[in-house]
Amino acid sequence: KGRKPAGRQPNQDSWCVHRVPGKLSVYAVFDGHGEKGHMISDHVNKTLTKEVLRSVNTGSKSGEVSTAAALEEAYRQAQCGIIKRPHLGVQL
Repeated sequence: KGRKPAGRQPNQDSWCVHRVPGKLSVYAVFDGHGEKGHMISDHVNKTLTKEVLRSVNTGSKSGEVSTAAALEEAYRQAQCGIIKRPHLGVQL
């Protein structure tokens, strides 16, 4: 169970590790599902990571931004980005 025929479907998972010294470390795994799961996991990996790091770096200049607030905004941006890209096949 869980095995897929070799060569028929790309790996749908992606991951990242980022460290902002003195602030936080981000370790994440994105588990894609479905026909375009690899595209979704890659998109969320890039968007979510970029937004979290942007929030943390912006927060250090204008006052502290909580990790929870940074994650919430990053998730919102990632979701909006997925919805705006019809080729990813997301239906609401």
